[in-house]
Amino acid sequence: MNKDELLNYMPHWYDGVYEMEELLKAQGASLSKFDSDRERTLFNEFVIKTDEKGISVFEDQYGIIPDPEDSLELRQQRVLMRMLPPQPITLRRLQQIFKSLQIPASLSRDVGKRLLKVTSWDGELSSSQQKLITLTLNCYLPANMIYIYQTWYKCEPARAWVGSATTCKVTTVAHAEILTEEQQRVKFYEFGIWQKNKQCCYGLRW
Repeated sequence: MNKDELLNYMPHWYDGVYEMEELLKAQGASLSKFDSDRERTLFNEFVIKTDEKGISVFEDQYGIIPDPEDSLELRQQRVLMRMLPPQPITLRRLQQIFKSLQIPASLSRDVGKRLLKVTSWDGELSSSQQKLITLTLNCYLPANMIYIYQTWYKCEPARAWVGSATTCKVTTVAHAEILTEEQQRVKFYEFGIWQKNKQCCYGLRW
């Protein structure tokens, strides 16, 4: 309720009367505070809507001692766990509990080893939610069963480029050699240029 709402119900013949306007403003402030307190009392009947004072009443009823650094949301969820009706603890039941508590984590079990694995991704859970996972498992799992809580980190896929390069170094060496006329004819014949250079060959002399 707005503290100035009573002015809307003031008779018109009191318009401009200072005393009446101030009286209604004072009464409106008192009624607004009373209305807020009444609404807060109603909300404190429901765990999700409670404030610090309201959740402490539920914690006292269930014998829960909160840590000083616990957030209000964590305290509310812890009380909700205690208030849940008893049911057989199965994997599906635990998944339903995690879903109702809005905990994004996956569950798997190893029946032979009596092992429960809880996996979550880093960054998706707050510190309060991670603490709530531990509290939930400690509260619901039987004494002969163990659990492992793992947090995985997401990273970009790695890429590697593998290649090879070959460097070749070629050195050309020319050997100077003095040939006789007969040796020149043999070389020309080997390379098939004897007929083309026959006249030229006759002119070579060393």
